[in-house]
Amino acid sequence: MCMPIGILRCVVSLEAWIVMICGIAAFIFTMIMQIHYSLMLQANEGESWMLFGQGMLTAFWLFSSYIIINGVCGIVGGQHKKPCLLLAFNVGNIIIIIAFIILMVIGYVLADETRKLTDKDIQQNENTCLDNRSELNTLDWESKDLLCSIECPCYYTQLNGPLAKNKTLWGDDKHPERPTKVQDCELFQKTQNTTVKYFSNYLGEIQKNTGCTGWCVPYQMQIFYDINIVPKDPQLYCQYVVIQKLTEMGMLMGDIAAGVTAVMLILITLTCCLCFHPANKDQDFYKKMAHYEN
Repeated sequence: MCMPIGILRCVVSLEAWIVMICGIAAFIFTMIMQIHYSLMLQANEGESWMLFGQGMLTAFWLFSSYIIINGVCGIVGGQHKKPCLLLAFNVGNIIIIIAFIILMVIGYVLADETRKLTDKDIQQNENTCLDNRSELNTLDWESKDLLCSIECPCYYTQLNGPLAKNKTLWGDDKHPERPTKVQDCELFQKTQNTTVKYFSNYLGEIQKNTGCTGWCVPYQMQIFYDINIVPKDPQLYCQYVVIQKLTEMGMLMGDIAAGVTAVMLILITLTCCLCFHPANKDQDFYKKMAHYEN
């Protein structure tokens, strides 16, 4: 028993818009992934799996762009009655389904790999951090040394406990015009490049939103956000937060890809129903693929 051809045409006509929305969502999601991945790449430079991940992100950029282009083909083909565009659109949908199945596997693998980092003894001690002088780790330690020092006196209200002995002369609550985060230090502004400033501001956002403190070990204050704000969780360090976010995003990517695959399979099935509907039996192959009135 066949569905009414009018209903099939209506459903299939929405397919191009659904594909377009999926493409835009995939593009935005890839942007977010790129931001978090860039942080982890800075922290784990030289790790082969991180370099592999950058290649996969490049593939995601290309794939999300392709989905958007495919959606445009479907919309333009339907509105302007271009059977060849509709044929390309439907063939493209089959390619997209295969790609989403691959994405689903990649997402779950990414989540599993980042979860393994969490399962290790991530709560590193000070010596471990000093041995691992990655760029972000170095930035964290140098920023701790700079803020509330002779090179950058700070405004500090003692809410997070007393400063270290070598910093007590350079931090007090009598000069509110002084910096409360390292990005406001004049020396930091003069000596750090644009990339370091970007990561510093991003770490500040992470500290603000999650309450984490140091990069790979907790610290008494949030030097990239505000040293006078009491952290929500003084034992939460930011590297752990970023790893957790990557794990969650990998699972989310896998779940979304699985859901999109299911929806696309349903839509392609309906397209096939339209193509082989008895009302279309006398139409040529191109016109069978079209969802407009012939």
